[in-house]
Amino acid sequence: MATYNGERFIREQMDSLARQTYLPSELVVTDDGSTDRTLEIIEDFAKTAPFSVRVYRNEQNLGYADNFLKAASLCEGEWIAFCDQDDVWLEKKLEIISGYFQLSPDIYLITHSAVLVDEKLVPLKRIFPHHVTTKVVERLEGRFWYTLYGFTAVFRREVVAAIPWQKRPTDFTDTENKKMQSHDLWVYFLCSCLGKVVLLSDKLVLYRRHSAALTGYYCGTRIDRLNAILHSGFSHYRFLAGIVREYEDTLLVLADDSKIDIIYRQKLRQAAQFMRVMSVQTNNRSLIHSQSVGFVRRARGFLENIKIQIKTSSGDFSTKTFIKDMLAVFGLWRFI
Repeated sequence: MATYNGERFIREQMDSLARQTYLPSELVVTDDGSTDRTLEIIEDFAKTAPFSVRVYRNEQNLGYADNFLKAASLCEGEWIAFCDQDDVWLEKKLEIISGYFQLSPDIYLITHSAVLVDEKLVPLKRIFPHHVTTKVVERLEGRFWYTLYGFTAVFRREVVAAIPWQKRPTDFTDTENKKMQSHDLWVYFLCSCLGKVVLLSDKLVLYRRHSAALTGYYCGTRIDRLNAILHSGFSHYRFLAGIVREYEDTLLVLADDSKIDIIYRQKLRQAAQFMRVMSVQTNNRSLIHSQSVGFVRRARGFLENIKIQIKTSSGDFSTKTFIKDMLAVFGLWRFI
């Protein structure tokens, strides 16, 4: 748990941890310089908590991403769950998730659905994030620009213990400030490169949205998301190609780090090779959807992507992608 001035809701969250039917082995808190009663509330909770509570106060403000990753690096258990200070965990969250720990040694990350609520925990009649069905995503088959919500993530500790999080790429969701990638995006990226990811349809957290929430007040709708898909074109796919290229560069740097175990370095290098192929694929898509590129070049890029898909599985090439790109080749997509 990474904390900062969370006195309003943090006790409710910690009480929900104590009510878990499968108790955590520990709660590790890193505080980023709170000036309210946050630390006092945590210390009071620790007196009666049914598990160990360890609190660390940062000498300097790290920001939420580094603060979460610092907390994760201090954990001692085999699995780590990111925990926001203002949500509420449902009682069987850890019990349900723990059932997947031994499903396969190749599982590195488990993420679940959540119920969107207001600051008084009144449901807003929305599931967010929403995994419609439970499924296992194989290594290197996920969407690498998927926005993981950290409070839903439970992952293997070795991800932060074995690979230096200080070398992560820039955050593609905040291109203006050029900050390093957030803790949750980084963990999802690494876990997708190293092994399998489980998406659970189970709703295991009350995801509290309020005006002071760090991530804002979520209000997107399915119509909003559909509209974004319909109007994504050249600039969008060129942007994705840039993300993949930076991912490749990051993975190659890590693969050359002699301090990282050789097994991980091999997987990271394989992932870098995969990113190189994806870079070609996404660059082709930018050309396919460019109004300044002729039919022949669009068709060539489309056919090249089909050949790539036959040779390798890319999380960004689905039936919908095929139809959208085929329409774009003939100049029809822009009129939809």
